Amino acid sequence: MTRLDNIHTDADLVEFMAKQMTIRIPQDTVQWGYFLIPDFKDGQGILLFKAHHSFSDGVGIGQFFMGIQDEYDPKSAPGLKTVPFWKTAMVYILAPFLFLKSAYVNFATPRRLNFLNNNKPFTGRKNGAATQALNLAKIKTLAKQLGCTHNDFMTALLSQALHEYLKEKGDKSTSVDMAIPFSMKQPGAKAKDIRLDNDMVGLHTSIKLFDDFDEGLKHFKKQFKIMKSSLAPFGVMFLALFAQCFIPLGLNKYAVDMAMEKYSLVFSNAFLSKKPMVYGGTKQHQDLGCYFFSSVPGKCYATFTLLTIGETMGVGCYSDEKVIPDPQRLMDIFVKKYDDVIKRLK
Repeated sequence: MTRLDNIHTDADLVEFMAKQMTIRIPQDTVQWGYFLIPDFKDGQGILLFKAHHSFSDGVGIGQFFMGIQDEYDPKSAPGLKTVPFWKTAMVYILAPFLFLKSAYVNFATPRRLNFLNNNKPFTGRKNGAATQALNLAKIKTLAKQLGCTHNDFMTALLSQALHEYLKEKGDKSTSVDMAIPFSMKQPGAKAKDIRLDNDMVGLHTSIKLFDDFDEGLKHFKKQFKIMKSSLAPFGVMFLALFAQCFIPLGLNKYAVDMAMEKYSLVFSNAFLSKKPMVYGGTKQHQDLGCYFFSSVPGKCYATFTLLTIGETMGVGCYSDEKVIPDPQRLMDIFVKKYDDVIKRLK
């Protein structure tokens, strides 16, 4: 654990985290570590956890932190819902076809250039920005009022924010190709059943960029409804297992980079816990969960992450400075769109 005594503002924290994302963990040591900020601001302290993706996927790490709190509740843990037997059987019967389709989508999809995916070489310096906590209870209530899920709601806001951001940069793109990480992990019945491994697959999709929130919401409700019933995640899972078992590590990295460079954005929705976490009888300050960055996998250009703990949600953006030189501007646009829409709450 490393103690940090010189971080006292949000800007300091974001800058430190963005810089840490560029520093590789030495391979001759454990692939994880902690940073303690005992005196952040307003009497708050922060414990930062940094880990290589080989340690676990995000869902596994979320379950880990739930497992070491006062009482583990699997119903509050993130994870894949139980898949019925008939669907499992269908998946294995269709495995060869799902595998071939996933391979085609990942490697044959043409690369489309836009302001994010623009052939500019990376500098290696990363920029990041994050919002303060958003009220998830209000988001869910308004989503219910609008007849959608909060995922539909947040994606429509992201679409609006990207539309305005790209417009400011003189880019006329009407859609952005992105990867959505999808966890195949189920929560452990007990804390001792929690597994720290990688069961994450990435789904390729394209989101349209809308200036109007209602138009975007209508579109994403339909798009995500189709995705929820899709067998595509299982096809990607078979493709990943094939690569791990039969393709040498060097070629595997090349294949991943080649597939990921087609995407302009990784859009991750991370649920650490459906309830506030409690350690030593004390409910943890939920706002601290909003400082979260996901690394940019392979040659993908930017990440946009929603992080949920209990009834709060934080939003973070992270990329190379050549891709998004001013991520705070994108976050400011997103928050403005959020504030405008949340006023509809009755």
